[in-house]
Amino acid sequence: MGARRVTADICAFPNCGRPRRANGWCGAHNNQASRGGTPRPLGQRARAVGECSFDGCDRPARPNGLCRTHGDQLRRGAALSPISTCRTSEPCAGPGCDRPGNNKGLCSAHRKQQLKGQELRPVGTRGGARIRTGAAPKPKPKPKPKRPPTPAKPAPIGPVQRRHEQTPAPDAASHLDVYASPIIPVPARTQAAYRRLLEARGDHDIADILGLTA
Repeated sequence: MGARRVTADICAFPNCGRPRRANGWCGAHNNQASRGGTPRPLGQRARAVGECSFDGCDRPARPNGLCRTHGDQLRRGAALSPISTCRTSEPCAGPGCDRPGNNKGLCSAHRKQQLKGQELRPVGTRGGARIRTGAAPKPKPKPKPKRPPTPAKPAPIGPVQRRHEQTPAPDAASHLDVYASPIIPVPARTQAAYRRLLEARGDHDIADILGLTA
């Protein structure tokens, strides 16, 4: 077999031996350089080398002499600027509170009380009166009146009971009216025929009672 061919397309970092990817570096060393850091042996972490070189920044510096935030600004190609912060060393303005007032001069707990419209009170206590804003408080809704109990439904009426209730009971006056009704007069010829029939049967007394004419 022939001798093994040695290629020069390897990382420029000493003793790396990885294939070259970009800017003369392998992928890992090129990433280190693109982040603003100094290429270092792989597997080693960057250590702080004092404070950030940006004026007024006391954050720990990385190998490139800048803190992580200023190093990110440099990597993006932006101008280095002071790091904005919302933190404050002033204590909370709430009663008896020594927490940092990072939220409009209040700690997060007292800021919640303020947003709810409550009077600021020491953290850990309950209650607290509402701050009056001029509007009248909403009245509590009145309880709804209870409905009266529904009466029980009557038992169903059968056909015999319904017919009995609809039929009026007879009274004595109605009977008197029936018996007092005028008798329709019977013609004399008809009376004579009935009288002869009764006499033929021997019922002369019945013919006299009925008043049949001869």
